[in-house]
Amino acid sequence: MSDILTNFVSARKKLLDVFKCKDDFPIKVFLEHRWNITDQEGVIFVNYYIDNVERNSAVVVKKSGSPLIYKYASYTMVIAIDCIKFAYIFKNELKDCE
Repeated sequence: MSDILTNFVSARKKLLDVFKCKDDFPIKVFLEHRWNITDQEGVIFVNYYIDNVERNSAVVVKKSGSPLIYKYASYTMVIAIDCIKFAYIFKNELKDCE
């Protein structure tokens, strides 16, 4: 069990390092969900779709006025609040038009 936990913690740290994210958040991986980013009067939302129908939204966290959106290769990590802060990771190819 300790090997599993050690590997998990190490993999999690490596993932956050890849995105150059300095903080530590619970992570939701939504590689099969369509998604987009919208700005509604200065409040930025990440919207993602369950089964391409049900829309869910979370408020994107800003630090020093900049939204915490990290891109790496074919993926984007968005730090957003849905009751608590999460790091959402999406596939770029499934991003809808903004």
